[in-house]
Amino acid sequence: MPKTQKLLVDGGALFTSSFVHTPVCCPSRAETLTGRYLHNLKTPGVCTTPYDGFDPVTGGACCMHVEEDKVHDASFAAKLKRAGYATGMFQRMFGKYLNFCPGDCGDECSGAPIPEAFDAYLANGGGHYFGPSFAVKNVDGLDDGTYDAPADAYTTSVVGNYSAAWIESVKAGAAPFLAYVAPKAAHDPFQPAAWYADAWDDAWPAGAPRPPSFNLSKAARRLHHPTVAAMGAITDDVASCIDDDFKDRWRTLMSVDDLVAGIFDALGDALEDTFVFYTSDHGYSLGELNLNWDKRHVYDFDTRVHLVARGPGVRPGAVVDAPFVTNVDLAPTFLDLAGVDAGDDVDGRSFAPWLRNATVPWRDEVFVDS
Repeated sequence: MPKTQKLLVDGGALFTSSFVHTPVCCPSRAETLTGRYLHNLKTPGVCTTPYDGFDPVTGGACCMHVEEDKVHDASFAAKLKRAGYATGMFQRMFGKYLNFCPGDCGDECSGAPIPEAFDAYLANGGGHYFGPSFAVKNVDGLDDGTYDAPADAYTTSVVGNYSAAWIESVKAGAAPFLAYVAPKAAHDPFQPAAWYADAWDDAWPAGAPRPPSFNLSKAARRLHHPTVAAMGAITDDVASCIDDDFKDRWRTLMSVDDLVAGIFDALGDALEDTFVFYTSDHGYSLGELNLNWDKRHVYDFDTRVHLVARGPGVRPGAVVDAPFVTNVDLAPTFLDLAGVDAGDDVDGRSFAPWLRNATVPWRDEVFVDS
């Protein structure tokens, strides 16, 4: 991702020790949005299945045990809107919000009202890489309701283009704005855009990394979690599939790289007064401990994520070694930078001082809520 490297890593701060608490889609994004741990986003006896749907008792929307009603009004977007930004703040959710997504977009949307936190909204629960459907609210050029993109439309490009267009439309206004942009990539089934389908350079890796944890013997895994201990050896065929997945995931991120560059182009001079953050909701397994794909486990390769930030006062090229910055710290940090009180209902803390080269007391351990 050379464009992202130049614009965000070289132009901002790179955190070397960033993690998520629950390495799977919806719970992790719910924690990011609210700054709360998973166990504080659900009630015992409610949303008891790991699947998306409506709880039979409360009737509320659930995604992977998360009570979505505990997210919508407690998100950093909702708090920013309720603060001094209320009537003038433009907020947008582009891409993947929660798995059982509010709005109307087919099977991956709940049909529930779109959260008031977002003045404009183009979102789904993940959708397809090609020909995605989105729930829509107040997006220029689209009718409210459902937008079925053309069959050959690539989801990352759709999300990126509408995000950039919206930023162009609001950046000159007097009110500050928030754009929350969440593309599907690099989620399975790892389908790159047609123009990157066969892209590869001889200088790039020939396949997935082979760390010491790759394809361990059964004896070496015997004391690990039963899921890991029971895994078989990685055969040559499986290793080849892992390498193919690695390459296609890389190719999907080439479109994300374009999206990031498009956001910066749209910001233009407004970049001087704008904070930009780039991170993910979980890591991924590609043969480590014989886990040939997916996430969900408590190991470093599933819980460690990238985190880079750029904005006023952030020294270009800075490397931040703050231990155990996590995704529940994002919401209080965003609110702190905006001068808004995060309230007493967050579990994370602001790492804004680290962005400005200050050292503050910090945690020296982190738990995984899985």
